[in-house]
Amino acid sequence: FILGAFKGNMVSMAMHPYGCRVAQRVMENCDEKAVKEALSELICKIDALVVDQFANYVVQHIIEARHQPRDSAERKLVLKAVRDNVLTYSTHKFASNVVEKCLQFGDATERRELIDKMLERPGGDRRGPCPLVLMMKDPYANYVVQKVIDRAEGDQHKRVVHLVRDNAPA
Repeated sequence: FILGAFKGNMVSMAMHPYGCRVAQRVMENCDEKAVKEALSELICKIDALVVDQFANYVVQHIIEARHQPRDSAERKLVLKAVRDNVLTYSTHKFASNVVEKCLQFGDATERRELIDKMLERPGGDRRGPCPLVLMMKDPYANYVVQKVIDRAEGDQHKRVVHLVRDNAPA
């Protein structure tokens, strides 16, 4: 009965100050079929949800994967959306928290792919700055850079530290 009222309304509920909490509880407490239906609605509007002041919490909840397998198709779609828009999301007040959550809760491969995207120069241009360098100077993205430094591993960590040192203000 109650779940029927949510069907078709998950996006608007996720974007509401109180509804975002309800959306998270739906994903935690409903059966697998209901959760899949809710996630399907949300995934269709992921770009709008990531940047929303309330819905970003719902997206973070999906990334944490408390209510679903870590390898679920819906979670992978969220991670791909973040990876494909990493610079834009990292410099956004609300979306930057979603990027940080991806770094915190992603597995080693997911983190590596996301950080690689931050280190990738646009169009393969060796002269232009990579997103990570631009992120260092942004009031929201600099927190993402700090999380990258904490979560990067091996050679990737060395590259990140080298880039940060070379591009930090004197």
